[in-house]
Amino acid sequence: MSARPNPIRVASVPAGHPYVRAVTPGPGLTRLLPDPELGRPPGQWWPPALFDPSYLRENLDGFDLLHVHFGLESVPTAQLVEALGLVRAAGHPIVFTVHDLENPQLVDQAEHLVRLDAVIAAADELITLSPGAAAVVAERWGRPATVVPHPRIAEHYPSVERVPDARPRLGAHLRDLRPNIDALAVARSLAAGARALAAAGRPVDAVLRLDERVRDEATAAELERFVQDEGGLTLEGGTSLEGGLTLERGLNLEGGLTLERGPRQSDVELERWIAGLDVAVMPYSHGTHSGWAELCWDLGAVVVDDGHGFIAEQLPDGVVRGGAGEAPEALLARALELATSPGSPERAAVVAARRARRDAEHDGITRAHTAVYRRALGDVRA
Repeated sequence: MSARPNPIRVASVPAGHPYVRAVTPGPGLTRLLPDPELGRPPGQWWPPALFDPSYLRENLDGFDLLHVHFGLESVPTAQLVEALGLVRAAGHPIVFTVHDLENPQLVDQAEHLVRLDAVIAAADELITLSPGAAAVVAERWGRPATVVPHPRIAEHYPSVERVPDARPRLGAHLRDLRPNIDALAVARSLAAGARALAAAGRPVDAVLRLDERVRDEATAAELERFVQDEGGLTLEGGTSLEGGLTLERGLNLEGGLTLERGPRQSDVELERWIAGLDVAVMPYSHGTHSGWAELCWDLGAVVVDDGHGFIAEQLPDGVVRGGAGEAPEALLARALELATSPGSPERAAVVAARRARRDAEHDGITRAHTAVYRRALGDVRA
């Protein structure tokens, strides 16, 4: 057997993703190869060139190990299988991080399961993010998966100004309405919870955020009608984008539901929006893990788990999961018991503690990936 390469040249699908950059072992151990450009717009890695047999045939000698994260839905299954076969035939090991037992980019999961069958069968090593997901992998495919926690997602940690006597702010970000965002369900739940809490003497601001450009305009229109029927506000043009939290908290003077709709936020704007929440409600209809939940946790918001997948297993604390038949106001009240006010010293302490925990975990995360890579390179299955 030939000596292990040093550093290991890792071809990742994708490379240009915050999660991938965070978990990849540092210089001297690995070299994360950039996503092939192929004349695409900056930042667009899909469909993955490494799933293109024509590209692979010309570039198989350019990497030592293929690490698959995302993008299975970007190519036909037959093409994916052919690409994986070429990598294996070249003697390169394959590592697969099982992020999504259910694909958030799809509604019908049948073809995704076929693709999972193919990638898991081809992979020398499997990684996943939670014990629950590892148990599913073991049960369905008879394969062990190394559980490695999610790294820190927050990068900017923007400050927000404390608003004295502000109502607690509960929010769900619907982004561009990708297929696993159940916008109407979360809107109805937030509206019902806000009404009941107000009736019990605990008024809150319930806020939905929606990108200007969405994948499902019909649902966006129905959402706007629902908010209007609820007597809520719709704010156009991104009222909260530029440090507007002091103006916006309490803008809906009667409390209740507000829909903000504006241009897609930059990373800093997005973090500022989350940092202005007491409670972040997950809006999913299906899924397995959530980088969004991790980002909300990083920024100190209490995470309300919608009950799909293993989000509650990802987070060590600061998360509440709804019980069967639990009323929205009861679930939100439990979350508020754990919440700290944005901009408060208490919130700053929570964020600092979580940041320190992330920093302490980072070396362990990269060491775990190094160990997986070394095992894969030492045991390439024929």
